[in-house]
Amino acid sequence: TKWLSEEDQTKILEKIPEKDKPIFALMFLSGARPAEVRALRLRNVNMKTQIIRIDSTFSKGIYRQRRKGKYAKPLLIPIPSVLEKYIQGRFQILENPFAEDEEKNLEQWLFVNPGTGRNYSATGLRRIWDKAKEGAGIEGVNLYEATRHSFGSQESNKGESVYMISKMMGHSSV
Repeated sequence: TKWLSEEDQTKILEKIPEKDKPIFALMFLSGARPAEVRALRLRNVNMKTQIIRIDSTFSKGIYRQRRKGKYAKPLLIPIPSVLEKYIQGRFQILENPFAEDEEKNLEQWLFVNPGTGRNYSATGLRRIWDKAKEGAGIEGVNLYEATRHSFGSQESNKGESVYMISKMMGHSSV
């Protein structure tokens, strides 16, 4: 299994354009699958409880309203403090008194690619990742390994139990 240290993740994050950092920060800090983070909508965020509910994913380019895995349940993760300002900014669209349909607004993507105005594509994320990784001088680790595998490995190195790591990552079993 390939993975990155927090130091290497930080080196790469420094090479990611500022406008794209929030989506990468959430992947690094939560260990969520890139396809799950891409699928997040505003309705998945509860600012009162500071929780993000991961309950959908992209699979082969298609939005799926359930997580990967036969027995996968929704995953609840805390909103990292470094993302609070970004997420609050995304919710400002809901505070518009002239908004026609609040439910429609809640279906907007949490992470929007500033270049396209749409959600990030797998290819778009991979391009950003590859360029930043190269700029940081790090080779041989793909985005999935750098986020999901790294999160689990880092938690293990901190002494977290395999059971707790499996729960934090949303595995249905240890």
